[in-house]
Amino acid sequence: MKSRSFNNFLRFLPGILISILAIFFLSRFIQYEDLVRSFQLFSALDILILTAIMVCSLIARGFVWKSLLEGMSLRDGFLIINEGYLFNNLIPRSGEIVRIFITSNLTKNDAFQAATAIFFERAGDLLIAAGMFLSTLSLVLEMQWLQATAIWIIAIFSLMLMGVLAVAFLSPRINEFLIGRSFKNKKLELTVKPILIRAIGGLTQISQPRKLLSAFFWIFITWVFWVLYLFYGITQISPGAPFWWALFTEGVVALGIALPSAPANLGVYEGTIVFALSVFGISSEIALGGAILLHIIQIAITMVFGLVGLFIHDFKLTLIIEKIQTRMTKKKVTNEGK
Repeated sequence: MKSRSFNNFLRFLPGILISILAIFFLSRFIQYEDLVRSFQLFSALDILILTAIMVCSLIARGFVWKSLLEGMSLRDGFLIINEGYLFNNLIPRSGEIVRIFITSNLTKNDAFQAATAIFFERAGDLLIAAGMFLSTLSLVLEMQWLQATAIWIIAIFSLMLMGVLAVAFLSPRINEFLIGRSFKNKKLELTVKPILIRAIGGLTQISQPRKLLSAFFWIFITWVFWVLYLFYGITQISPGAPFWWALFTEGVVALGIALPSAPANLGVYEGTIVFALSVFGISSEIALGGAILLHIIQIAITMVFGLVGLFIHDFKLTLIIEKIQTRMTKKKVTNEGK
């Protein structure tokens, strides 16, 4: 048990170190008196408005989950999204495992169908984020390395998404071929073939144009709320800021938090916002104060709704953490066996 816990810690160590470095560098250039003053720029009404915008974004995300999965209600979709975020706040990159586990237990969708929905959701997110970043880059500075990164992300995920969609549309024929074919190798026939059939079957969820359009529409609406959330926060620390500042900053944040980090993207989230807003001449102290407050609101909301979801769905924290640890251990054993 101790060995497994230590191995899991080593998996998270690179992300934790990145977060520690981000926090260290931020602390070196911050005057704490100015940081405290930046918090005072936000009133109680501002916090309520930011909370409302964030809740709306989570409801839109619930619609995404409802659109992609059969038999998923908006209530369950909303709660599962928050349960995923709750565990991301506790254990880095665990939210997807939690969503797959809870979805497969609550609905008729199996793990492959839930994983396919997550892939489509993530691909849509990165395409929108990179698109926002590129569309505003010409208005900022000449940062060719960032531009190249965004272009590569768009290209790679566009190709991956097109490939997955092509397989999804051909999934009935592929499954028919697999079912009708017998492999001489026993391992292929008894182990690999059933997994392939289930995986290809999972893609049928995204083979319907109506579902895809509905899901992408709600992914887009989610991003509208996320940009509004950031824009409202920016206008409190820099009144009169143009809307495109939020588009650029949100794109930079999305690219930044794709890096490994500590739970809840601590340090990395704040660091990317400070970096993006420094381009517009906003001081590090002011930007960091706003970023910390925005992050606290986001974490608090998702943890509250995530815990409510676990209570309603009758799942225990210990049970899901055990499931995550088992999944990570199996993945490690599989990788070592290759």
